[in-house]
Amino acid sequence: MPTLVFLVFSAGAASAQTTYHVAPGGDDAAAGTAAAPWASPAYAVGGASPVAPGDTVLVHGGVYGERVRVEVSGEAGRLVTLRAAPGERAVIDGAGLDANYEGLISVVDRSFVVVEGFEVRGYRTAENDVAAIGIYVAGSGARVFVRDNEVHGIEASAPDPGASDAFGILVWGNGDGPLRDVLVEGNTVRDLTLGRSEALAVECDVDRFQVVGNTVRDVDDVGIGVIGGEDCDAAPREGLVSQNLVQRASSCANPSAGGVCSAGGITVEGGHDVVVERNVVEDADIGIALAAENADGQPTRRVLARSNVVRGFRLAGVAVGAYAPGLAGTAETAVLNNTVVGDGAVGALYLQHGLEAVTLANNLVVTDGAPVVCAETDDPGVDLRHTLFWASGAERWAWGASTYATLGAWRAATGQGASSLVADPRFAAAPADLSLEEGSPAVDAGDRNPCDSSCVGALDVAGGPRVEAEGIDLGAYERPTPVPTEAAPRGGLRLEAASRLPAVGAVEARLRVGAPAAVRVEAIDALGRRVAELWDGPTSGVRVVRWRPPSPGAYWLVARGGGLEAVLPVVVVR
Repeated sequence: MPTLVFLVFSAGAASAQTTYHVAPGGDDAAAGTAAAPWASPAYAVGGASPVAPGDTVLVHGGVYGERVRVEVSGEAGRLVTLRAAPGERAVIDGAGLDANYEGLISVVDRSFVVVEGFEVRGYRTAENDVAAIGIYVAGSGARVFVRDNEVHGIEASAPDPGASDAFGILVWGNGDGPLRDVLVEGNTVRDLTLGRSEALAVECDVDRFQVVGNTVRDVDDVGIGVIGGEDCDAAPREGLVSQNLVQRASSCANPSAGGVCSAGGITVEGGHDVVVERNVVEDADIGIALAAENADGQPTRRVLARSNVVRGFRLAGVAVGAYAPGLAGTAETAVLNNTVVGDGAVGALYLQHGLEAVTLANNLVVTDGAPVVCAETDDPGVDLRHTLFWASGAERWAWGASTYATLGAWRAATGQGASSLVADPRFAAAPADLSLEEGSPAVDAGDRNPCDSSCVGALDVAGGPRVEAEGIDLGAYERPTPVPTEAAPRGGLRLEAASRLPAVGAVEARLRVGAPAAVRVEAIDALGRRVAELWDGPTSGVRVVRWRPPSPGAYWLVARGGGLEAVLPVVVVR
Protein backbone atom coordinates (compact mmCIF):
# COMPACT_ATOMS: atom_id res chain seq x y z
CA MET A 1 0.00 0.00 0.00
CA PRO A 2 1.19 3.55 -0.63
CA THR A 3 2.37 5.60 2.31
CA LEU A 4 0.83 9.06 2.26
CA VAL A 5 3.45 11.66 3.06
CA PHE A 6 1.99 14.83 4.56
CA LEU A 7 3.35 17.32 2.04
CA VAL A 8 3.28 21.01 2.83
CA PHE A 9 4.21 22.76 -0.39
CA SER A 10 6.44 25.40 1.15
CA ALA A 11 8.27 27.85 -1.03
CA GLY A 12 11.01 28.33 1.55
CA ALA A 13 11.97 31.56 3.22
CA ALA A 14 10.45 34.63 1.63
CA SER A 15 12.61 37.38 0.20
CA ALA A 16 12.10 40.93 -1.00
CA GLN A 17 10.02 41.15 -4.13
CA THR A 18 8.55 43.57 -6.63
CA THR A 19 4.86 43.68 -7.41
CA TYR A 20 3.98 44.56 -10.99
CA HIS A 21 0.53 45.45 -12.33
CA VAL A 22 -1.44 44.67 -15.49
CA ALA A 23 -4.71 46.43 -16.30
CA PRO A 24 -6.97 47.14 -19.31
CA GLY A 25 -5.81 50.33 -20.93
CA GLY A 26 -2.24 49.82 -19.76
CA ASP A 27 0.88 49.95 -21.89
CA ASP A 28 3.51 47.22 -22.13
CA ALA A 29 6.10 49.97 -22.59
CA ALA A 30 5.17 51.46 -19.20
CA ALA A 31 6.82 50.70 -15.87
CA GLY A 32 4.32 48.08 -14.76
CA THR A 33 3.46 49.96 -11.57
CA ALA A 34 -0.02 50.49 -10.13
CA ALA A 35 0.01 54.00 -11.61
CA ALA A 36 1.49 52.90 -14.96
CA PRO A 37 0.40 49.29 -15.52
CA TRP A 38 1.23 46.99 -18.37
CA ALA A 39 -1.53 45.99 -20.78
CA SER A 40 -0.86 42.29 -21.26
CA PRO A 41 -0.46 39.38 -18.83
CA ALA A 42 1.37 37.56 -21.63
CA TYR A 43 3.97 40.33 -21.77
CA ALA A 44 4.29 40.42 -17.99
CA VAL A 45 5.43 36.80 -17.69
CA GLY A 46 6.65 36.24 -21.23
CA GLY A 47 10.35 36.77 -20.56
CA ALA A 48 10.70 40.25 -22.07
CA SER A 49 9.56 42.12 -18.96
CA PRO A 50 11.70 42.72 -15.85
CA VAL A 51 9.76 40.11 -13.84
CA ALA A 52 12.28 38.01 -11.91
CA PRO A 53 12.26 35.33 -9.19
CA GLY A 54 10.38 36.56 -6.14
CA ASP A 55 8.14 38.95 -8.09
CA THR A 56 4.35 39.04 -8.27
CA VAL A 57 2.23 40.13 -11.21
CA LEU A 58 -1.21 41.38 -10.20
CA VAL A 59 -3.69 41.29 -13.08
CA HIS A 60 -6.54 43.71 -12.51
CA GLY A 61 -10.17 43.20 -13.45
CA GLY A 62 -10.97 42.97 -17.14
CA VAL A 63 -11.10 40.62 -20.11
CA TYR A 64 -7.79 39.65 -21.72
CA GLY A 65 -8.19 37.91 -25.09
CA GLU A 66 -4.80 36.24 -25.30
CA ARG A 67 -2.83 33.14 -24.47
CA VAL A 68 -0.50 33.58 -21.50
CA ARG A 69 2.71 31.53 -21.38
CA VAL A 70 4.88 31.82 -18.29
CA GLU A 71 8.50 32.03 -19.51
CA VAL A 72 10.22 32.84 -16.23
CA SER A 73 10.92 30.51 -13.30
CA GLY A 74 11.23 31.33 -9.67
CA GLU A 75 13.65 29.87 -7.16
CA ALA A 76 13.41 28.28 -3.74
CA GLY A 77 11.95 30.97 -1.50
CA ARG A 78 11.38 33.28 -4.49
CA LEU A 79 8.25 32.27 -6.37
CA VAL A 80 7.07 33.94 -9.56
CA THR A 81 3.38 34.63 -8.91
CA LEU A 82 0.78 35.41 -11.58
CA ARG A 83 -2.34 36.39 -9.67
CA ALA A 84 -5.66 38.05 -10.27
CA ALA A 85 -5.84 41.20 -8.17
CA PRO A 86 -7.74 40.45 -4.93
CA GLY A 87 -11.44 41.17 -5.24
CA GLU A 88 -11.23 41.74 -9.00
CA ARG A 89 -12.37 39.55 -11.90
CA ALA A 90 -9.49 38.98 -14.26
CA VAL A 91 -10.61 36.90 -17.24
CA ILE A 92 -8.37 35.11 -19.74
CA ASP A 93 -10.73 34.64 -22.69
CA GLY A 94 -10.08 32.31 -25.61
CA ALA A 95 -12.87 33.56 -27.87
CA GLY A 96 -11.54 33.80 -31.41
CA LEU A 97 -8.18 32.16 -30.62
CA ASP A 98 -7.18 29.00 -32.46
CA ALA A 99 -6.33 26.13 -30.11
CA ASN A 100 -2.79 24.83 -30.55
CA TYR A 101 -2.32 22.24 -27.79
CA GLU A 102 -1.30 24.93 -25.37
CA GLY A 103 -3.35 26.42 -22.61
CA LEU A 104 -4.92 29.79 -22.29
CA ILE A 105 -2.46 29.86 -19.41
CA SER A 106 0.63 27.65 -19.86
CA VAL A 107 3.56 26.83 -17.57
CA VAL A 108 5.98 24.65 -19.55
CA ASP A 109 9.44 23.63 -18.33
CA ARG A 110 9.26 26.12 -15.48
CA SER A 111 9.59 25.86 -11.69
CA PHE A 112 8.48 27.76 -8.59
CA VAL A 113 5.47 29.36 -10.27
CA VAL A 114 2.02 30.25 -8.90
CA VAL A 115 -1.07 30.79 -11.10
CA GLU A 116 -3.94 32.01 -8.94
CA GLY A 117 -7.40 33.51 -9.03
CA PHE A 118 -8.24 33.76 -12.75
CA GLU A 119 -11.37 33.07 -14.72
CA VAL A 120 -10.29 31.06 -17.77
CA ARG A 121 -12.97 30.58 -20.38
CA GLY A 122 -14.19 30.17 -23.92
CA TYR A 123 -11.42 28.17 -25.63
CA ARG A 124 -12.57 25.84 -28.39
CA THR A 125 -11.16 23.46 -30.96
CA ALA A 126 -12.82 21.89 -33.99
CA GLU A 127 -9.66 20.20 -35.35
CA ASN A 128 -8.60 16.59 -35.09
CA ASP A 129 -5.74 15.99 -32.62
CA VAL A 130 -5.57 19.64 -31.56
CA ALA A 131 -6.52 20.05 -27.93
CA ALA A 132 -8.07 23.06 -26.25
CA ILE A 133 -6.71 23.46 -22.70
CA GLY A 134 -7.67 25.95 -20.03
CA ILE A 135 -4.60 25.79 -17.76
CA TYR A 136 -1.61 23.74 -18.92
CA VAL A 137 1.36 22.68 -16.75
CA ALA A 138 3.79 20.55 -18.73
CA GLY A 139 7.34 19.47 -19.50
CA SER A 140 9.81 19.18 -16.63
CA GLY A 141 10.14 21.30 -13.51
CA ALA A 142 9.09 21.53 -9.90
CA ARG A 143 6.87 23.43 -7.50
CA VAL A 144 4.07 24.71 -9.71
CA PHE A 145 0.91 25.79 -7.90
CA VAL A 146 -2.47 26.24 -9.62
CA ARG A 147 -4.90 27.73 -7.12
CA ASP A 148 -8.39 29.19 -6.91
CA ASN A 149 -9.06 29.53 -10.63
CA GLU A 150 -12.40 29.07 -12.40
CA VAL A 151 -12.18 27.26 -15.74
CA HIS A 152 -15.22 26.86 -17.96
CA GLY A 153 -16.39 26.80 -21.56
CA ILE A 154 -13.44 24.74 -22.87
CA GLU A 155 -14.79 22.67 -25.76
CA ALA A 156 -13.72 20.06 -28.30
CA SER A 157 -15.83 19.30 -31.39
CA ALA A 158 -13.42 17.73 -33.89
CA PRO A 159 -14.89 15.97 -36.95
CA ASP A 160 -13.38 12.67 -35.77
CA PRO A 161 -14.73 11.93 -32.27
CA GLY A 162 -11.72 9.68 -31.69
CA ALA A 163 -9.36 12.63 -32.15
CA SER A 164 -11.24 15.28 -30.18
CA ASP A 165 -9.64 16.62 -27.00
CA ALA A 166 -10.22 19.35 -24.43
CA PHE A 167 -9.02 19.72 -20.84
CA GLY A 168 -9.93 22.19 -18.15
CA ILE A 169 -6.63 21.78 -16.28
CA LEU A 170 -3.91 19.46 -17.59
CA VAL A 171 -0.70 18.60 -15.71
CA TRP A 172 1.39 16.62 -18.19
CA GLY A 173 4.87 15.38 -17.40
CA ASN A 174 6.17 15.15 -20.95
CA GLY A 175 9.66 16.65 -20.64
CA ASP A 176 13.18 15.26 -20.42
CA GLY A 177 12.76 14.75 -16.67
CA PRO A 178 9.86 14.50 -14.23
CA LEU A 179 7.47 17.24 -13.26
CA ARG A 180 7.61 17.29 -9.46
CA ASP A 181 5.66 18.74 -6.55
CA VAL A 182 2.63 20.12 -8.35
CA LEU A 183 -0.34 21.43 -6.39
CA VAL A 184 -3.78 21.91 -7.96
CA GLU A 185 -6.14 23.19 -5.28
CA GLY A 186 -9.28 25.20 -4.77
CA ASN A 187 -10.16 25.45 -8.47
CA THR A 188 -13.61 25.21 -10.03
CA VAL A 189 -13.73 23.39 -13.37
CA ARG A 190 -17.16 23.31 -14.97
CA ASP A 191 -19.24 23.13 -18.14
CA LEU A 192 -16.72 21.46 -20.44
CA THR A 193 -17.08 19.48 -23.67
CA LEU A 194 -14.12 17.15 -23.41
CA GLY A 195 -14.12 14.76 -26.32
CA ARG A 196 -12.00 11.82 -25.17
CA SER A 197 -10.18 13.70 -22.38
CA GLU A 198 -10.53 14.61 -18.70
CA ALA A 199 -11.71 17.80 -17.02
CA LEU A 200 -8.78 17.88 -14.57
CA ALA A 201 -5.93 15.55 -15.41
CA VAL A 202 -2.48 14.55 -14.11
CA GLU A 203 -0.71 12.52 -16.77
CA CYS A 204 2.58 10.72 -17.43
CA ASP A 205 5.84 11.64 -15.67
CA VAL A 206 4.50 13.56 -12.66
CA ASP A 207 6.12 12.77 -9.33
CA ARG A 208 4.56 13.95 -6.04
CA PHE A 209 1.36 15.84 -6.71
CA GLN A 210 -1.70 16.97 -4.84
CA VAL A 211 -5.17 17.58 -6.28
CA VAL A 212 -7.03 19.00 -3.31
CA GLY A 213 -10.24 20.89 -2.65
CA ASN A 214 -11.34 21.36 -6.26
CA THR A 215 -14.90 21.37 -7.62
CA VAL A 216 -15.51 19.69 -10.98
CA ARG A 217 -19.03 19.68 -12.38
CA ASP A 218 -21.09 19.34 -15.54
CA VAL A 219 -18.52 17.67 -17.78
CA ASP A 220 -19.04 15.02 -20.45
CA ASP A 221 -16.22 12.65 -19.54
CA VAL A 222 -13.88 11.93 -16.62
CA GLY A 223 -13.98 14.53 -13.84
CA ILE A 224 -10.53 14.03 -12.26
CA GLY A 225 -8.05 11.68 -13.95
CA VAL A 226 -4.63 10.35 -12.90
CA ILE A 227 -3.44 8.74 -16.12
CA GLY A 228 -0.32 6.79 -17.09
CA GLY A 229 0.59 4.67 -20.07
CA GLU A 230 -1.19 6.79 -22.68
CA ASP A 231 1.30 8.35 -25.12
CA CYS A 232 4.06 7.92 -22.53
CA ASP A 233 5.99 5.25 -20.67
CA ALA A 234 5.98 6.97 -17.28
CA ALA A 235 3.14 7.09 -14.78
CA PRO A 236 2.00 9.70 -12.26
CA ARG A 237 3.00 8.61 -8.78
CA GLU A 238 3.24 9.57 -5.11
CA GLY A 239 0.04 11.59 -5.36
CA LEU A 240 -2.92 12.69 -3.30
CA VAL A 241 -6.45 13.30 -4.60
CA SER A 242 -8.41 14.60 -1.63
CA GLN A 243 -11.41 16.66 -0.54
CA ASN A 244 -12.63 17.29 -4.06
CA LEU A 245 -16.28 17.55 -5.11
CA VAL A 246 -17.22 16.04 -8.48
CA GLN A 247 -20.77 16.45 -9.75
CA ARG A 248 -22.44 15.34 -12.96
CA ALA A 249 -19.65 13.67 -14.94
CA SER A 250 -21.19 11.61 -17.72
CA SER A 251 -20.17 10.49 -21.21
CA CYS A 252 -23.62 9.20 -22.17
CA ALA A 253 -24.09 11.96 -24.78
CA ASN A 254 -20.39 12.31 -25.70
CA PRO A 255 -19.72 11.25 -29.33
CA SER A 256 -16.14 10.29 -28.40
CA ALA A 257 -17.54 7.67 -26.00
CA GLY A 258 -19.85 6.20 -28.62
CA GLY A 259 -22.89 6.65 -26.42
CA VAL A 260 -21.42 4.55 -23.61
CA CYS A 261 -21.93 5.87 -20.06
CA SER A 262 -18.40 5.27 -18.77
CA ALA A 263 -17.09 8.52 -17.29
CA GLY A 264 -15.45 8.19 -13.91
CA GLY A 265 -15.96 10.93 -11.39
CA ILE A 266 -12.41 10.19 -10.21
CA THR A 267 -10.26 7.81 -12.26
CA VAL A 268 -6.80 6.40 -11.59
CA GLU A 269 -5.64 4.59 -14.71
CA GLY A 270 -2.05 3.50 -14.85
CA GLY A 271 -0.98 5.58 -11.85
CA HIS A 272 0.73 4.11 -8.81
CA ASP A 273 1.25 4.99 -5.17
CA VAL A 274 -1.75 7.29 -5.14
CA VAL A 275 -4.15 8.04 -2.28
CA VAL A 276 -7.74 8.96 -3.20
CA GLU A 277 -9.44 10.01 0.01
CA ARG A 278 -12.22 12.13 1.49
CA ASN A 279 -13.77 13.07 -1.85
CA VAL A 280 -17.47 13.36 -2.71
CA VAL A 281 -18.65 12.19 -6.14
CA GLU A 282 -22.26 12.78 -7.11
CA ASP A 283 -24.12 11.66 -10.25
CA ALA A 284 -21.28 10.19 -12.32
CA ASP A 285 -21.38 7.19 -14.63
CA ILE A 286 -18.79 5.52 -12.39
CA GLY A 287 -18.11 7.11 -9.04
CA ILE A 288 -14.47 6.03 -8.61
CA ALA A 289 -12.58 3.94 -11.18
CA LEU A 290 -9.26 2.28 -10.42
CA ALA A 291 -8.88 1.00 -13.91
CA ALA A 292 -6.66 0.00 -16.82
CA GLU A 293 -7.54 0.30 -20.49
CA ASN A 294 -4.40 -0.61 -22.43
CA ALA A 295 -2.81 -3.99 -23.05
CA ASP A 296 0.68 -2.46 -23.21
CA GLY A 297 0.06 0.36 -20.75
CA GLN A 298 0.86 0.92 -17.10
CA PRO A 299 -1.04 -1.20 -14.57
CA THR A 300 -2.79 0.65 -11.78
CA ARG A 301 -1.08 -0.38 -8.56
CA ARG A 302 -0.68 0.53 -4.93
CA VAL A 303 -3.70 2.82 -4.80
CA LEU A 304 -5.68 3.56 -1.65
CA ALA A 305 -9.27 4.71 -2.18
CA ARG A 306 -10.59 5.46 1.30
CA SER A 307 -13.24 7.48 3.12
CA ASN A 308 -14.94 8.71 -0.05
CA VAL A 309 -18.66 9.23 -0.67
CA VAL A 310 -20.19 8.13 -3.97
CA ARG A 311 -23.81 9.26 -4.27
CA GLY A 312 -25.63 8.34 -7.48
CA PHE A 313 -24.06 6.42 -10.39
CA ARG A 314 -25.27 5.15 -13.78
CA LEU A 315 -22.95 2.17 -14.24
CA ALA A 316 -21.03 1.43 -11.03
CA GLY A 317 -20.18 3.04 -7.73
CA VAL A 318 -16.57 1.84 -7.48
CA ALA A 319 -15.03 -0.04 -10.42
CA VAL A 320 -11.69 -1.84 -10.09
CA GLY A 321 -9.69 -3.49 -12.88
CA ALA A 322 -9.60 -3.69 -16.67
CA TYR A 323 -12.78 -3.65 -18.73
CA ALA A 324 -11.62 -6.70 -20.71
CA PRO A 325 -9.20 -9.63 -20.25
CA GLY A 326 -5.60 -9.11 -21.33
CA LEU A 327 -5.31 -5.46 -20.34
CA ALA A 328 -2.91 -4.04 -17.77
CA GLY A 329 -5.12 -4.56 -14.71
CA THR A 330 -5.06 -3.33 -11.09
CA ALA A 331 -2.86 -4.70 -8.29
CA GLU A 332 -1.89 -4.16 -4.65
CA THR A 333 -4.81 -1.79 -4.17
CA ALA A 334 -7.28 -1.21 -1.34
CA VAL A 335 -10.81 0.21 -1.34
CA LEU A 336 -11.61 1.07 2.27
CA ASN A 337 -14.31 2.86 4.25
CA ASN A 338 -16.25 4.25 1.32
CA THR A 339 -19.98 5.00 1.35
CA VAL A 340 -21.51 4.01 -2.00
CA VAL A 341 -25.18 4.82 -2.57
CA GLY A 342 -27.03 4.59 -5.88
CA ASP A 343 -28.47 2.36 -8.54
CA GLY A 344 -26.33 1.63 -11.59
CA ALA A 345 -26.69 -0.74 -14.49
CA VAL A 346 -23.89 -3.02 -13.27
CA GLY A 347 -23.69 -2.65 -9.49
CA ALA A 348 -22.24 -0.77 -6.56
CA LEU A 349 -18.88 -2.58 -6.33
CA TYR A 350 -17.74 -3.67 -9.81
CA LEU A 351 -14.82 -6.11 -9.96
CA GLN A 352 -13.51 -6.31 -13.50
CA HIS A 353 -10.57 -8.19 -15.05
CA GLY A 354 -6.87 -8.37 -14.22
CA LEU A 355 -7.13 -7.95 -10.44
CA GLU A 356 -4.33 -9.05 -8.14
CA ALA A 357 -4.08 -8.53 -4.37
CA VAL A 358 -7.02 -6.12 -4.15
CA THR A 359 -8.67 -5.58 -0.77
CA LEU A 360 -12.17 -4.17 -0.30
CA ALA A 361 -13.11 -3.68 3.35
CA ASN A 362 -15.07 -1.44 5.69
CA ASN A 363 -17.31 -0.20 2.90
CA LEU A 364 -21.00 0.64 3.18
CA VAL A 365 -23.05 -0.19 0.08
CA VAL A 366 -26.67 0.77 -0.57
CA THR A 367 -28.54 0.23 -3.86
CA ASP A 368 -32.08 0.56 -5.16
CA GLY A 369 -32.10 -2.88 -6.73
CA ALA A 370 -28.83 -3.10 -8.66
CA PRO A 371 -26.38 -5.80 -7.51
CA VAL A 372 -24.46 -4.76 -4.44
CA VAL A 373 -21.44 -6.58 -5.92
CA CYS A 374 -20.73 -7.58 -9.51
CA ALA A 375 -17.64 -9.62 -10.40
CA GLU A 376 -16.83 -10.45 -14.03
CA THR A 377 -15.13 -13.74 -13.12
CA ASP A 378 -15.58 -16.49 -10.56
CA ASP A 379 -12.13 -15.80 -9.08
CA PRO A 380 -11.50 -12.06 -9.43
CA GLY A 381 -8.41 -11.85 -7.20
CA VAL A 382 -9.87 -9.86 -4.33
CA ASP A 383 -10.46 -10.06 -0.60
CA LEU A 384 -13.88 -8.53 0.08
CA ARG A 385 -14.99 -8.37 3.72
CA HIS A 386 -16.27 -6.20 6.59
CA THR A 387 -18.98 -4.63 4.41
CA LEU A 388 -22.54 -3.54 5.13
CA PHE A 389 -24.94 -4.27 2.27
CA TRP A 390 -28.45 -2.88 1.94
CA ALA A 391 -30.96 -2.56 -0.91
CA SER A 392 -34.46 -1.19 -1.16
CA GLY A 393 -35.39 -4.42 -2.94
CA ALA A 394 -33.63 -7.74 -2.54
CA GLU A 395 -29.85 -7.71 -2.33
CA ARG A 396 -28.01 -9.49 -5.12
CA TRP A 397 -24.40 -10.64 -5.45
CA ALA A 398 -23.42 -11.26 -9.10
CA TRP A 399 -20.27 -13.37 -9.19
CA GLY A 400 -19.02 -14.62 -12.55
CA ALA A 401 -21.75 -16.71 -14.13
CA SER A 402 -23.75 -16.99 -10.87
CA THR A 403 -26.04 -14.71 -8.91
CA TYR A 404 -26.73 -15.16 -5.20
CA ALA A 405 -29.79 -13.87 -3.40
CA THR A 406 -28.41 -13.96 0.14
CA LEU A 407 -25.19 -13.00 1.86
CA GLY A 408 -24.92 -16.50 3.29
CA ALA A 409 -25.22 -18.19 -0.09
CA TRP A 410 -22.65 -15.87 -1.68
CA ARG A 411 -20.26 -16.32 1.24
CA ALA A 412 -20.58 -20.13 1.17
CA ALA A 413 -20.00 -20.33 -2.57
CA THR A 414 -17.13 -17.85 -2.90
CA GLY A 415 -15.41 -17.60 0.48
CA GLN A 416 -15.86 -13.81 0.34
CA GLY A 417 -17.77 -11.52 2.68
CA ALA A 418 -16.21 -12.35 6.04
CA SER A 419 -17.56 -10.22 8.91
CA SER A 420 -20.09 -8.59 6.54
CA LEU A 421 -23.77 -7.95 7.23
CA VAL A 422 -27.04 -7.02 5.62
CA ALA A 423 -28.77 -4.21 7.52
CA ASP A 424 -30.29 -0.77 7.23
CA PRO A 425 -27.30 1.55 7.80
CA ARG A 426 -29.51 4.15 9.51
CA PHE A 427 -28.18 7.28 7.87
CA ALA A 428 -28.72 10.55 9.68
CA ALA A 429 -30.77 12.14 6.88
CA ALA A 430 -30.35 10.35 3.55
CA PRO A 431 -29.75 11.22 0.80
CA ALA A 432 -28.35 14.62 1.81
CA ASP A 433 -26.55 13.46 4.96
CA LEU A 434 -25.00 9.99 4.83
CA SER A 435 -23.39 10.15 8.25
CA LEU A 436 -24.48 7.52 10.76
CA GLU A 437 -27.12 8.06 13.39
CA GLU A 438 -26.86 6.68 16.91
CA GLY A 439 -27.37 2.94 16.96
CA SER A 440 -26.34 2.33 13.36
CA PRO A 441 -25.13 -1.25 12.83
CA ALA A 442 -22.17 0.21 10.90
CA VAL A 443 -20.71 1.76 14.07
CA ASP A 444 -17.54 -0.07 15.21
CA ALA A 445 -18.22 -2.88 12.72
CA GLY A 446 -15.04 -2.37 10.69
CA ASP A 447 -11.55 -3.79 10.69
CA ARG A 448 -8.98 -1.32 12.05
CA ASN A 449 -6.16 -3.06 10.20
CA PRO A 450 -7.54 -4.25 6.86
CA CYS A 451 -4.13 -4.08 5.17
CA ASP A 452 -1.74 -2.49 7.69
CA SER A 453 -1.94 -0.27 10.73
CA SER A 454 -2.08 2.99 8.78
CA CYS A 455 -3.98 2.24 5.59
CA VAL A 456 -7.38 3.38 6.91
CA GLY A 457 -6.06 6.94 7.30
CA ALA A 458 -6.34 9.43 10.12
CA LEU A 459 -9.53 11.27 9.13
CA ASP A 460 -13.00 10.45 7.85
CA VAL A 461 -14.65 12.29 4.97
CA ALA A 462 -15.89 15.04 7.29
CA GLY A 463 -12.49 15.65 8.86
CA GLY A 464 -13.15 13.83 12.12
CA PRO A 465 -10.88 11.13 13.56
CA ARG A 466 -11.10 7.92 11.53
CA VAL A 467 -10.92 5.73 14.63
CA GLU A 468 -13.13 6.53 17.66
CA ALA A 469 -13.12 4.69 21.00
CA GLU A 470 -10.75 2.06 19.61
CA GLY A 471 -13.29 1.07 16.93
CA ILE A 472 -13.78 1.96 13.28
CA ASP A 473 -17.12 2.37 11.54
CA LEU A 474 -18.11 1.12 8.11
CA GLY A 475 -18.38 3.74 5.41
CA ALA A 476 -16.89 7.19 4.92
CA TYR A 477 -18.21 8.77 8.14
CA GLU A 478 -17.02 7.94 11.63
CA ARG A 479 -19.66 8.59 14.25
CA PRO A 480 -18.06 10.75 16.99
CA THR A 481 -17.88 9.30 20.45
CA PRO A 482 -19.87 11.61 22.78
CA VAL A 483 -17.48 13.68 24.89
CA PRO A 484 -18.65 16.05 27.64
CA THR A 485 -17.82 19.62 26.71
CA GLU A 486 -15.55 19.99 29.73
CA ALA A 487 -13.56 16.82 29.00
CA ALA A 488 -10.14 16.68 27.40
CA PRO A 489 -7.53 13.94 27.01
CA ARG A 490 -5.05 13.84 29.84
CA GLY A 491 -1.79 15.52 29.02
CA GLY A 492 -2.71 15.67 25.32
CA LEU A 493 -3.28 18.23 22.59
CA ARG A 494 -5.85 17.63 19.89
CA LEU A 495 -7.58 19.51 17.06
CA GLU A 496 -10.78 18.16 15.56
CA ALA A 497 -13.40 19.50 13.18
CA ALA A 498 -16.44 21.06 14.85
CA SER A 499 -18.17 21.71 11.51
CA ARG A 500 -18.69 19.60 8.41
CA LEU A 501 -15.89 19.51 5.85
CA PRO A 502 -15.52 20.71 3.18
CA ALA A 503 -16.67 23.86 4.97
CA VAL A 504 -18.60 26.64 3.31
CA GLY A 505 -17.11 30.00 4.15
CA ALA A 506 -15.89 29.40 7.70
CA VAL A 507 -14.27 26.60 9.69
CA GLU A 508 -14.89 25.68 13.32
CA ALA A 509 -12.46 23.45 15.20
CA ARG A 510 -12.32 22.09 18.75
CA LEU A 511 -9.03 22.48 20.56
CA ARG A 512 -8.69 19.91 23.35
CA VAL A 513 -5.93 20.53 25.88
CA GLY A 514 -5.35 17.93 28.56
CA ALA A 515 -3.49 20.16 31.02
CA PRO A 516 -3.28 23.96 31.30
CA ALA A 517 -0.74 25.25 28.80
CA ALA A 518 0.11 28.18 26.56
CA VAL A 519 -1.11 27.17 23.11
CA ARG A 520 -0.90 28.84 19.72
CA VAL A 521 -3.23 27.85 16.86
CA GLU A 522 -2.30 29.01 13.37
CA ALA A 523 -3.68 28.51 9.88
CA ILE A 524 -1.21 27.47 7.18
CA ASP A 525 -2.02 27.55 3.48
CA ALA A 526 -0.94 25.01 0.87
CA LEU A 527 2.21 27.00 0.12
CA GLY A 528 3.32 26.65 3.73
CA ARG A 529 2.54 30.27 4.60
CA ARG A 530 1.10 31.32 7.93
CA VAL A 531 -2.12 33.12 7.01
CA ALA A 532 -3.87 33.58 10.36
CA GLU A 533 -3.50 33.22 14.11
CA LEU A 534 -6.63 31.72 15.69
CA TRP A 535 -5.53 31.59 19.32
CA ASP A 536 -2.44 32.46 21.30
CA GLY A 537 -2.54 32.18 25.06
CA PRO A 538 -3.15 29.95 28.06
CA THR A 539 -6.00 27.46 27.81
CA SER A 540 -7.17 24.07 29.04
CA GLY A 541 -10.11 21.75 28.50
CA VAL A 542 -12.03 22.38 25.29
CA ARG A 543 -12.02 25.58 23.28
CA VAL A 544 -13.79 26.22 19.95
CA VAL A 545 -11.89 28.33 17.44
CA ARG A 546 -13.55 29.79 14.37
CA TRP A 547 -11.87 31.10 11.25
CA ARG A 548 -13.01 32.48 7.89
CA PRO A 549 -10.22 32.01 5.30
CA PRO A 550 -9.50 34.79 2.81
CA SER A 551 -10.24 32.45 -0.10
CA PRO A 552 -11.45 28.89 -0.74
CA GLY A 553 -8.86 26.13 -0.75
CA ALA A 554 -6.90 23.66 1.33
CA TYR A 555 -5.42 24.73 4.65
CA TRP A 556 -3.93 23.19 7.78
CA LEU A 557 -4.73 24.28 11.31
CA VAL A 558 -1.70 23.71 13.51
CA ALA A 559 -1.78 23.85 17.32
CA ARG A 560 1.43 23.92 19.37
CA GLY A 561 1.85 24.01 23.12
CA GLY A 562 3.43 22.14 26.01
CA GLY A 563 5.92 20.54 23.65
CA LEU A 564 3.09 18.96 21.62
CA GLU A 565 1.68 19.59 18.15
CA ALA A 566 -1.68 18.78 16.53
CA VAL A 567 -2.61 19.23 12.86
CA LEU A 568 -6.08 19.39 11.26
CA PRO A 569 -6.34 19.51 7.43
CA VAL A 570 -9.38 21.50 6.25
CA VAL A 571 -10.87 22.48 2.90
CA VAL A 572 -13.10 25.50 2.40
CA VAL A 573 -15.34 25.91 -0.66
CA ARG A 574 -17.28 28.85 -1.99
